[in-house]
Amino acid sequence: MPVIEAQEEIVPSGRVKYSKDKQGRHLHDLTWGPGYLTSLGVQWQDGELKAVWPNGWQGVTYKGMVPYKIAPWVIEKYKK
Repeated sequence: MPVIEAQEEIVPSGRVKYSKDKQGRHLHDLTWGPGYLTSLGVQWQDGELKAVWPNGWQGVTYKGMVPYKIAPWVIEKYKK
C-alpha cells in the first residue's frame, strides 16, 4: 500500500520505515539499524538469560551485552 510504504512512525521498538531497492522501489521490508529498529537476541548462558545481539552490529549495542556462544557439540558436528 503506497500510504503505508511512505509512512515513518515511532513505535516502542524504534522508528518504522520501509526499505527501498536501488531504483527506489519499496521492498516491503523494514529498515534495521541505528535510528530505526534494532531488536534484541538472547541466549541462555550458564543458567542466565543474556542479551547477545546486536552486540556491536553496525555500531549498535546495549549495556550488558555478551558474545554469542556456540555449543561445543555444534562446533564438533560442523568440523566434520
